Amino acid sequence: MINSWTGFQPLREVWLGAPWSEAWADIICYRKQDQDNIRNIIELTNNQLSAFQNIMESDGIIVRRPNMPDPEEVFLRWKEYKEYFETMLQQPIKATGDFGKFKRELQLFFATADGERTKPQMNPRDDFFVYGNTLYVFLPYCNAMAWWGETLEQYIRNGYDVRFFGPLSHEKYHVDLWNGAVPPSVVRLGKKVIVELSKESIENAETGPPGMFTLAKALEHQYGADVFISDSPDDRHGDGQFAVLRPGTALTSKSRTDLYDETFPGWNFIQHEPEYLSLSQKQRDEIDELRFVKGNIEAWIGDITETFFDVNVLVKDPENVYVSNKPPKSLGSNYTKVPWKYRWFWDGGLHCITLDINREGKQEDYFAS
Repeated sequence: MINSWTGFQPLREVWLGAPWSEAWADIICYRKQDQDNIRNIIELTNNQLSAFQNIMESDGIIVRRPNMPDPEEVFLRWKEYKEYFETMLQQPIKATGDFGKFKRELQLFFATADGERTKPQMNPRDDFFVYGNTLYVFLPYCNAMAWWGETLEQYIRNGYDVRFFGPLSHEKYHVDLWNGAVPPSVVRLGKKVIVELSKESIENAETGPPGMFTLAKALEHQYGADVFISDSPDDRHGDGQFAVLRPGTALTSKSRTDLYDETFPGWNFIQHEPEYLSLSQKQRDEIDELRFVKGNIEAWIGDITETFFDVNVLVKDPENVYVSNKPPKSLGSNYTKVPWKYRWFWDGGLHCITLDINREGKQEDYFAS
């Protein structure tokens, strides 16, 4: 079921992202060396994601994954995937009667396509949002169904509330359409919900696209949520700066602690610097080598120098948390360290690569005022 009011109540069901499969490597990249590199990264990424899935399933959590078929299956089921690929690549695919020609045509278009459009569903947190019993979808419909169709269809058949907030197709999709709609920058605290937006998005609230202001109205009308629109001090995703472990305790970046002291008086804040800053030059060189990509998929890898992976955690329940690096002793929680080396490639921590669909509990008010 869909039921998620906070980021810390006991976790029961979660989505876990996935890259393109290894069979797509020859299409995504043109140079042989790049093909081998991306194939290796995909293989090792999948190994670590499967290990994380096993950890969560052993903890009794239901894990759902996206499913993008290999190129040959897409070719055989072209009618189902036609809209997604042609609008993503902004080109009609003509060679649909010969798999070899079909593959070469896709390769040509991938080489020139916008990397923002060709990103796999590694970080579902970027494109989906859950509050209460509703799943909000910010992706274009054809994207969401191409990757998550089996899960979404099951939810809809079971009568769950799934709302497509995004445009119907890529043709109407551009980065400003939802006026700074960034689900990772929404903090769910039961009845209270904090939405971080850039100054530009707030200034354009009356004349620009609806974005998070529309979502805020939906949460207020449907669930009686108290939604607060906050001016983001640095335009970064909030879940890389702030993570509530339990009422009264949160992980935060040192650069934002003063801000949160005003918003959450009396709370205990465990502070972090960006993990990248603590690395040796050798470690940084290894990461640079890992992040080999240029050109058509450079948009996949983000800017890791400003990312707080130590804050981007997935809370299992108020006493337990999944982390990708050894946390400070002041955490006050039991933790499970999850091997996630390829956070440096995909620019996504454990919170980014997951979406907590079902957490035990109900809407509660954790603040006196």
